[in-house]
Amino acid sequence: MSYLILESVGSVIDTKEFIVYPLCKDGLPDTDAGVEVSELCEEWLESLSYEDDVEFRKVIGAEY
Repeated sequence: MSYLILESVGSVIDTKEFIVYPLCKDGLPDTDAGVEVSELCEEWLESLSYEDDVEFRKVIGAEY
């Protein structure tokens, strides 16, 4: 899996599949709890830090 860590929301995004996973305490993604980017709620998106938002949009920009 190729992913980007989004620390401000305690998540990672799979940059190939566009699925967001919560980060476990050990720093690994919880692959049983993924959410497709198109299904993310507004509250989650608004919780992204500026830096994470910029990187997140770079990853999904062409797709969404």
